[in-house]
Amino acid sequence: MKHWIDDLAIRFIEMGIATPDTICGCSEEELLEIEKFFNLKLPGVYKDYMRKFGKASGAFLEECGIYYPNVLRNRERAETLLSNNTDYRLKQSDFVFITTYGYQFYFFDTESESPNPPVFRYTENRSAPMRLADSFEDAIEMAAAEYFEEAKFPLREVTSKFSD
Repeated sequence: MKHWIDDLAIRFIEMGIATPDTICGCSEEELLEIEKFFNLKLPGVYKDYMRKFGKASGAFLEECGIYYPNVLRNRERAETLLSNNTDYRLKQSDFVFITTYGYQFYFFDTESESPNPPVFRYTENRSAPMRLADSFEDAIEMAAAEYFEEAKFPLREVTSKFSD
């Protein structure tokens, strides 16, 4: 049975979003480095994703701070955005896996030890984050669906559920 991440890679290649040469994952040592850096245990689905796409996934989310080693700076960027906009603060167990253009970020809570935790998004000038998806997998699939739509219809404006 094919894993959803392998299927995603195939779809990226078929849609021209990536090539086999532009998909690169993280090593186990790099994943351990992330966990040690933030003193937390990353959920299984996120680690699976990073093993496949941790350093590159073609054009998919290439504009975001999702890739290693940039992911090591995401929490600091998120905390700066929060401190400039709201009283809301991240918990120690929150892991920021994407930052985008300095105005929004995406995170999940590692405290529950869920293998596929819900994802939250914070956008500047909001008082608190919103729940984006019921799981990390759902959030990535949401973003991928938008990339696939843009690849199929490049002249059509795609309304995003993933980002503002």
